[in-house]
Amino acid sequence: MAELADAHDSKSCSARSVGSTPTTGTNILNVMHRPLDPRICNVAIDANAFNRDGSANDALVDRLIEIERAGEIILIVPDGVRREVQHPKAPHHVQEQVLPKIFTIKTGLTDSERLLRRKIEDALRGNAAPGKHAADAYHLAEAAKYGGYFITHDQRILNRSKGIRSLLPLRWPRLSEQIFRIDKWSLCRVRLPSGEAAA
Repeated sequence: MAELADAHDSKSCSARSVGSTPTTGTNILNVMHRPLDPRICNVAIDANAFNRDGSANDALVDRLIEIERAGEIILIVPDGVRREVQHPKAPHHVQEQVLPKIFTIKTGLTDSERLLRRKIEDALRGNAAPGKHAADAYHLAEAAKYGGYFITHDQRILNRSKGIRSLLPLRWPRLSEQIFRIDKWSLCRVRLPSGEAAA
């Protein structure tokens, strides 16, 4: 289990009402694997999505920051991602973007959550040593619990998406793919007679 906390409130230990969890009885995988408007659900993010390398990707990072500041999406940070970014050697520009955001808080796991975490890790591991991809499994499980997307450039996650997809109600696009998706949904908004846009 986990909760959401606001990074701007150091005293916050309670869940934020930013996202929603499907009610009991809902076929979560079927519902969440349908096209999902990223403007109305939490979008979890990996630290590597903010990497800058002097390539065209830098413009995508700027675009993501712009979209969030405009209030078009809500970015959240899985607990494990936030812990990694808190490392002194993490790039300052990544810390600057990740640490102020709403983040999940690590809590105890139910038996079903432990089992799910192990299945995700197994799907990611392949021939790697046991435990090597436990952190990535944690990121994905947290992202799925509180969001509909997990933006990442992690090649292991991207390459093994087919095996993970059967386990999680989640999509994990690259940053470029998510920007395209956000822009596409924005263009699909219906214009009311008054000129106001409706999602």
